[in-house]
Parts: sequence; C-alpha cells; structure tokens
Amino acid sequence: MTSRAYRSAFVGRVEELARLDRALAEAAGGSPAVVVVCGEAGIGKTRLLTEFARGAADSGARVLVGGCVAVSGGGLPYGPVVEALRGLSGEFSERAGAELGWLPRADRAPGQAHSEISDGIGQLRLFEWLLRFVQETCAAAPLVLVIEDLHWANQSTRDLLTFVTRNLRDERFLLVTTYRDDECADPQQRAFLAELTRGARTDRIDLGRFRRAEIASLLAGVLPEAPSDALVGRIHAQSGGNAYFAEELVAAGLDDCEVPPKLRDILMSRVELLSRPAQETLAAMSVCGRRVRHALLARVSDLDSRELTAALREAQRHRIITIEAADSYVFRHALAQEAVYQDLLPGERLALHGRVAAALDAERPAAGDAAAVAAEIAHHWFEANEYRMALTATITSARLMAGMYAFTEADRLYERALDLWTRIPADARPPGLSLLELLRRSAEAARWVGDIGRAVALIEHAVGMVDEDAEPARAAMLHDRLGLYLWEAGEGRRSIEEYGTAEKLLDGTPATPVRAWVLADQARMLMLSSRYREARLRCVEALEIARGSAAPAAETHLLDTLGFSMVMLGEHDAGIDRLQHARTAAAAQEDVEGSCRALTNLVTVLLLTGRYREALSVADDGIAMMRHLGVELAAGGVLLSITAGVLFRLGDWRRAEELTQEVLARSAPPGLAFFAHVTRIELATARGRLDEARDSRRRAEACGVGTTDPMALAGLFAAVAELSIWSEELDAAREAVERGLDLLEETEEEHLVVRLCALGLRVAADTAERAQMRGGRSAHDAVLATGDAFLARMHAAAARPGAAFAEADANRLTGEAEHGRLRQRSEPAKWSAAAARWEELGVAYAACYARTREAEATLAARHAPSASGALSAAHRHLQALGEEPILLARTVTTLARRARVDLAAPPVDRADPPAGNPFHLTRREREVLGLLVEGCTNRQIARTLYVTEKTASVHVSNIMAKLQVDSRGRAAAMAHRLGLLAS
Repeated sequence: MTSRAYRSAFVGRVEELARLDRALAEAAGGSPAVVVVCGEAGIGKTRLLTEFARGAADSGARVLVGGCVAVSGGGLPYGPVVEALRGLSGEFSERAGAELGWLPRADRAPGQAHSEISDGIGQLRLFEWLLRFVQETCAAAPLVLVIEDLHWANQSTRDLLTFVTRNLRDERFLLVTTYRDDECADPQQRAFLAELTRGARTDRIDLGRFRRAEIASLLAGVLPEAPSDALVGRIHAQSGGNAYFAEELVAAGLDDCEVPPKLRDILMSRVELLSRPAQETLAAMSVCGRRVRHALLARVSDLDSRELTAALREAQRHRIITIEAADSYVFRHALAQEAVYQDLLPGERLALHGRVAAALDAERPAAGDAAAVAAEIAHHWFEANEYRMALTATITSARLMAGMYAFTEADRLYERALDLWTRIPADARPPGLSLLELLRRSAEAARWVGDIGRAVALIEHAVGMVDEDAEPARAAMLHDRLGLYLWEAGEGRRSIEEYGTAEKLLDGTPATPVRAWVLADQARMLMLSSRYREARLRCVEALEIARGSAAPAAETHLLDTLGFSMVMLGEHDAGIDRLQHARTAAAAQEDVEGSCRALTNLVTVLLLTGRYREALSVADDGIAMMRHLGVELAAGGVLLSITAGVLFRLGDWRRAEELTQEVLARSAPPGLAFFAHVTRIELATARGRLDEARDSRRRAEACGVGTTDPMALAGLFAAVAELSIWSEELDAAREAVERGLDLLEETEEEHLVVRLCALGLRVAADTAERAQMRGGRSAHDAVLATGDAFLARMHAAAARPGAAFAEADANRLTGEAEHGRLRQRSEPAKWSAAAARWEELGVAYAACYARTREAEATLAARHAPSASGALSAAHRHLQALGEEPILLARTVTTLARRARVDLAAPPVDRADPPAGNPFHLTRREREVLGLLVEGCTNRQIARTLYVTEKTASVHVSNIMAKLQVDSRGRAAAMAHRLGLLAS
C-alpha cells in the first residue's frame, strides 16, 4: 500500500476519512472495530487507506499493513498477516520470529510450511498466539491492522481474521480491509464478507466514483497548469470518475482520445475470460454505445433469445455491464466500452454499424426522440461507410434539432451534412434538397450558435450559387440574411449594401411574404441608422403588404420597428404598446428571433424613459428565455449588454460586470461584443480603474470598426469622453464629444445630443478652470465660447421630441449646472436640481457626482455649514455603491475635510430640501409607501391603486432604491422614523 508513489495530492473522500478516524478513536478508547472499504478497482481504496494510515501513525497508533495476492492454488496461508507482522521492529520483531518461525514463507518448500499447521491443533496454536499478540500489543498503543484486497484472501486467512475479530473484547484494535466489489466473487467469499460486516462493531464504507469537481482537483495535482473545462469534462467522461483511470489517461497524453494500451489490456483481460457468445454480445453493445436497449440489442445480435440472455447474465456476473432501468444495459465503465470497440476488426465495425443503423431505422421513435434517433442513425450509417443513407438521416436530424432550438447540435449536424454532400455523386444524392438550401440552413444554425464568421461564409457561398434573374425572391432572401449576419459581425456598411440589393431584386414584384419581410428589414435598418421618421413611414407602407400577403412574422417584425421608432420620436406610450404587442405576437408564433428582437428593443426604450426597474424585469424574463433556448449569445448578446447598462445605472455593478463578461468569454461576434466593451468602459471608469477602462476602449474600437449604428457609436464616444475627463486628458475628451456630435448631425438621436453636450460642458468647465490657473485669457475666452455653443445646441436638442426622456432631462439639468461652473458661478441650487432628478431615477453614481458638485459650489460660496447635507447625500450614494467609485470618493472626502463634516455622523438635512420629502418621492411613490407601512402586499397595493401588480412592484423597488434600504420592512420603518408620510 505505501509503496506506490502518488503523483497528486489527496483528493476528496472527506467523509470516508472522517469515518475511519472515528473508528480509530473508538478503538483507541477500548472498543475494537472492523472497517471494510469496498469499491471497484482503481476507485481509490488504497489511496484512502494510505492517507488514513499516515494520520493514524502520526497519532501514536501502531500500523501494520499486509495484502492478499491473486495466486492460483490459493496462495500462501495467512499471507497478508505474515506480511503485516514483518513490519514489526525491535522486540516485537524478535519475539514474533521466535514464536512464529514455523509460519509459511515464500522461500520455503511448500511441504515445510503446511506440515506444521495442517492439523487443527497447529492452526489453533497460531490463532491463539495472534490473539494474544494483538491483546498485548494493544496494551502499549492502539493497533491498526490493514489487510488489502480481501477478495483474494484464501480460506486460512479468512478463518484467522474471523477468529480474531470474534474474540476481541476491549482491546484497542482496529482491523481495516479493502474489498473489490467488481470482482466475480465465489459464494464463500460473499458469505465471508457478509459475516464480517454483520457485527455491530463493523462499518462498511462504499467508495463512489469521483464527481467532475474532484476529477478537476485530481488533474490540477498532476498537471503543470490548471486543466481546462474541456479537458476535465473529457477525462471525467472517459474515466467515469475512476481515479486510477483518470491518472492513466493523463499519463497517456492529453491529446490522445483512445484508451491507453495499459488500460485496454486491463479491461480486455476481464472480457477475454468470458465465453465467446458473451464476448460477441459485448462487441455488439460497444457499437451501439455505452447504454443499449434490450430490444435494439436483440435485433443486432445473431444469438437467439435464450443465448442472448445467458451471455448478458454472464457479462453482468463478471461486473462488466449492469442493468439500467427496466430495458437497458450499460457498461460499468465508459473505457470498457471503448476498449471493446477498439478491439474490433475494421470489417466487424462496418458490419455492426450497418446492422445497428438498419435496426434503428426500422423502429418508430416517439416524437420527442425523433431528432436524437435520426442523429444516431446518421452516425451509424456514416461509420458503416453508407454515406448516402447517412446524409439523409443527418439532414433529417439537423432539421428536427433546429426545430427544437437545439442549435448547437443542428450546427454540428449541418456541418457533417455538407461534408457528406461532397462524398456522394450527384445522381446518388437525396431528392428534394439542393446544396443552396443546405448552405442556407447551415448558415442559420451557425449564426444561432454565435459562429457569425462561418454563417457569413456559408451564406455568401449560397448567394454566389443562386440565379438572381430566375429566382429573384430566393436571391433577395439570401441577400437579406447576409445583411443581418454582416450587421452582427460589425460590418455595417456591407450590411446596408446587402439589404439594398435585396430590396432592388423585388422592385415591382407583387405583395408576397418575402417582399414584406425584406421591407421589414429595410425599415429596421433605417431605425438602426437613427432615421426614425423614415423608418416609421416604411413600416406603415410595409404593414399593408404584410397583412395583405398573410405574413404574420413580417407583421410582428414591422410592429416592433414601428414601436421603437415611435418612442424615439416622443410617442412613448403608443410606441411601448406596439413593442409589447410585438413581443406577445412573436412568442405566440414561436418566433425566437422576433422574440429576442422585441425584448431587446423594449428594454432599450424602458431604459431611455427611466423605467429601470421595469426594464430589468423584462430583461430578466428575456434572458431566462434565451438561456432556456441556448441562444443568449447569438440573439441575446445585445440584450445582455443593455441589461448590464441598466444594472450599471441601478448600482448593481457586480452583476453588470458578470453579464458583460459572459458575452465576451464566449467569443461573441464583434457587432455584439461591441456593446459589452462599451459598458465595461463605463464600469471601469466609474470605479476608477482607468487602465481597465482604456483596455476596454481599445477593444470596443476594434469591434466597432465597421459599425454604422449612430446610437451605439455615440454611446462609445460618451464613454470615452468621461474616461478622458477622469484621466485629465481634456483635449481627448473634447474630441470624443465633437466626434459623437458630428456623427449625430443627420440623425434623430436628440437624447444623445443632450448627453454629449452635457459632457462637453463638463469638459469646458474643467478646461476653463485649468486655463484660469495658468492665466491664459485668450484660451479661457475660447473655452467659454465653446461651452456656450454646447449649451445652445443642448437646449435646441432638448426641445425636440427625440429628447423627451427622463435620462435626457437629468443630463440637461447636469449640463446647465456645468455651464454655471464654466462661467465661474456654479450654483448649488442647479446642482441640487440635477442631483434630485438623478435620485428620482435611482442612478446613484450620477446623483453622487451632482451632490459632490453641489457641496463644492456651496463651499465656494463660503457657506460651509450648508455643505453638510450635500456631502452626506453623496456619502450615502457612495455607500450604496460599496465605495467602489474611488476617484469620486476621494473628492467627497477632501471636500468633507474642508467643510469639517464628519461623514460617519448621522446625515444632517440640507438647507433646502423639498418640504417633507427629503428623498424626492413622487406622489404615487408616497401613496405606495403609505400602503407599505400598512403591511400591504404588491397585489393589495395594485388593487387599491388600480394598477398592475408589476407596476406596484416597480414602485416598491424605486422606493427602496431612493431610501437606500434592502427590504420592504426597512422602508416602512424608515417612513415611521423620519415621518415621511406626516404631510
């Protein structure tokens, strides 16, 4: 046991080791015990006992170890006991040698050893001596006798152990044995084990196989670098959680997927002990897979029913297979199945795969199993070199998988189908399917799994094959899909060109679902180009065609684009109503793409309108749906990033970071990764991690090289401007603002104009302060002129419908306050108004900045005592954000020191809080808070106020955010304590 040099640290087995330690503690207290550790070969029995024995020896116990050996003829009598006694030293060794010199040894002639102990008297003398030896040894120290591989013990060893364990009373003795339960034990061995474990002092420990996490720990101990998830998964699957098998697989090479020769020999040695029919049955099973239904095996096997049953029972008795459920068999080890399969000759494999495919083809699977069975049939025909049959089954399975939203499997199958297509002569290919259609389907599957580069390549191949004059509708749809894939790949200009080509191909054609769809995509492109009036007109025109040609999917698509465009033009309620309708219709049509699109647009407009909690609720529902379907990366990449933006505003920065990391960790297409990188710029900048923010900026700019979406690019320029401000790179900040405004010149993104102008005013104010310190009058005047221009443009934009958003209003108030700072008359009241608006929205970071500027302006006006309220509010916002905005926190601390304000003290009311409403609760929120104080649930609040339960939930969430509490109860308690409802 102790001779093996383990390459890895001890892994797992915490409970089992604890049970052994408890048994030793009981034995040391005078209660002799027996522990039998059972498990299959390689499961870790010896490793567990080695760890236990080391600890037992360290605790002062005497540990003796012996092992049984599989030897024909039964082996040496008492062999493991003799081996254990040889581990004695000093007086014990001499005494044992004197009294037991006649015990059998390997170097004696067989007759010498057996002659003195063959009769009952000699055996009794041995048993009595060993019992006495145990008793006397235990008086000096607890004795642990470890006997390994008890399944190989001969009768004399079994008799000796039975005698000793039956005659112990209060000795400090622990017998620990290992037993391999996957051996085909004879009846005497089974009876002995049952007798040994029957006593009250006996504990049987059954070692199970390692879980995936334990295999990961095992590999981490033997590899120079941390194992990848893929490697851990493969080793766990191949080894079945058997520790020895896992180590041997690693030793054989990480890139080798075949069973290593050493393991194959071990596994096949057991198979080769079986009869010929049993071996043939296992061969057929190995081709079917690790799990095999009896009905399928009966069709594949040459044996009749009785012979097959006998063969299976023999394999079960030898612990090579087990019964699963009521009708299936499974190899105990995946490696056993692989070893048997590898042992087949090529001709045997081809024949058996063909028989399995034919047998499966003859069955009628349930509807839910049809896709998986078709994939299995395709695999077996392929392995049988029957490529035509394999192609038909592969395409069938891929189509069914895609219909079940199993896009990963569909993508893999379509890739196989394209390979098979090239192996089959044209006249042998299945009728009714063209390569062009196969390419289209394959591209769609690749797009859904996020492999946008492959999707583009496949659809471009299809576009090159179609005859545009003969099939304009088909050509238009291919160009349309290519436009979508290119947009997601971040190639906006090429995307627009492809959409334009699709529309031209259908000019003058009748109203059809294809034409309605192409027009819907054209409208969407106008929307994504921030040309909302044109998009609205196109939607109205195309809706007539969609309804007239019975194209419900196109109609839903158009309603979605129309709703978004209406919101951006200031028609909030009507637009959101259409978006909700599009979401419902897409779900009813089981249109995954339409559902994802509607959810993303709905969350975006809820964000813009300042309904953050509602946006988060809708986003969480959408993300859950996308995860369920496995499309959160392909269709949900933008939604994940937008949701991260909502969470950033609400102050849940940890989850925001997790969502963006999820998008980027799975190699999202550039057009989708772009949004995640922009959000990460904002996150890192707010946290003061400016190097991280710069890295995200570089990545965002790389992903956005071909992007033409003004809203997306303006968001990048705004994030870059704020990063540059905090980095004190004011020229770069001004350039980012100006580039963003230039981009928006011909668009209707007025709310973004307001945001960028507010940032421009902040840059101008910072620049003016710097110029004033340096004494440059001309430079100072130029900055004032620039700031005035920003203010004028901001006011012009804010007056238009496209800026009628809550967040745009907060930005406008912030910009106006910045303009006062630029003109050296920073007004606390203006900063207070901006802060109050951000607080009403629940945006703690922006509110903190505004409160900090309010305190700064108050101090500049030499009203230090009045600054305490603003500083306390800023400090409260910082605490809500977990003190993460370190740069802003430093400013607050510095100002507090100047104002001699103790931020740890209870906050003092500001000099000019709204009367009776210090937390800026709206009228409706005060009504809801009153009902909370009465203990009402959301449902009761909804009934009382005649609103939906979801709306009630949003109000409650907003109240908790404004009061900076984390429960309804605390909100009610604060309302009582502060008298928030007194008026």
